[in-house]
Amino acid sequence: MELYSKEYVIEYIWIYSRFYGNNLSDCESQYRVGNGYTALILLFATVENICKSIIGNYDENFINVVSNLKVGGIITEEEEKFLSKNEISLRKIRNMFAHCNLIQLNIVENGIYYPLTEKDSCLFLYEKISDITYNILLNIISSRFNVELRISLDNILSQFEINIKELSSEEYLSLIGFNSNDINRLKQINNDNDLLRLADNSSNIAIYEAIFKELFLAEEIPKEVRVPSDKISLSVRNEMLYDGKLYTGKIVFDDVSYMNLKDGHLEGKTFIGDDEREISFNIVNGKLKGDYKSKGLVFGIYNDVLINFENGKIKNFISSIASKGYNFTFDSSGNGNGTFNNSKIGTSLNFKDGVAETNDGFTLKINIGGEGDNILESKFGKKDGLISEDFILKHINRSVLGKIMFKRIFGELSDKERNEHLENEK
Repeated sequence: MELYSKEYVIEYIWIYSRFYGNNLSDCESQYRVGNGYTALILLFATVENICKSIIGNYDENFINVVSNLKVGGIITEEEEKFLSKNEISLRKIRNMFAHCNLIQLNIVENGIYYPLTEKDSCLFLYEKISDITYNILLNIISSRFNVELRISLDNILSQFEINIKELSSEEYLSLIGFNSNDINRLKQINNDNDLLRLADNSSNIAIYEAIFKELFLAEEIPKEVRVPSDKISLSVRNEMLYDGKLYTGKIVFDDVSYMNLKDGHLEGKTFIGDDEREISFNIVNGKLKGDYKSKGLVFGIYNDVLINFENGKIKNFISSIASKGYNFTFDSSGNGNGTFNNSKIGTSLNFKDGVAETNDGFTLKINIGGEGDNILESKFGKKDGLISEDFILKHINRSVLGKIMFKRIFGELSDKERNEHLENEK
């Protein structure tokens, strides 16, 4: 089940307590103006006050309050873990902000460190925890209403992950580009606390290196290249090269069509359009994000496809291909919910939790597969079990799209040509 919106939650919290409802509204206001730290501190306090108001004991410590909510059947075990028992629980994060040296603390995600002393990092943390937290609060106060408000969050909570790492002064300095000799010299004249403070005040050496590198390469590699160009080539690994080097910049085909690249691979927005077809998408950190759109003729058949991605995984799929129409939303388990229509044979099926029953006694399942970039349709018989499996969509990702887009410039190498190039490179 999808989470309730924060606006929906705030309305019911406000009915329960105008003060707490206004606090949550202020959290959102602070977030929207970029004050992530303020939004988090206010959220932590409001969560604790609401929980204590339910059990009617404001002197009890928060861990015992949450335990009482669990014993009373007001929250589930997974909700209790998120609030107070997990290694990185909401309570643990709150205590970090109140009692720890935030300079040492970093959210770590996909190998990237987000220091909690930075505004953007606090905004990032608020984004990760606030939707779930708001919905838990709605579940908590739902016991005071006569209407059914509770939703099951256990599946979402069981998959929730957050990694916060504490760095030593040596690790921090190394991370921002100091070498071991410089670190040892600094340690001789500064204590550990001062080193952390100085490191936090310092600029990242790696960033300056990247800036100067871009300045020196600015004349050598242009930010925008119009094709055809004899400087542009394709490696056997399907990487875009400029004068033999991995290209970062924008490839322009005409007044309409373009693609953005980073280190030879698609990164950023792409739009390709001609008289027959239009394709557009956006890639962030190597993964599709937002809407992928494809409209026009493919092998003489009209297609109209809209796929919504989050971090490379399909969330929504709406398409009209010949006589077939799909309108699906996929839950956190990858199950499809929506409708399938085939106007040619007059069929219409409604899928719930990935399953639909046909009039002729078969069971159809539509689910996300692979790494979240496939849509698979499976057909089952009552006696025979699995009868067939077919891909509705297969591997819609940066690698596949790169091969398709780059063909627009270079065509497609044969396997023999590719092997010959690879041997030459060796």
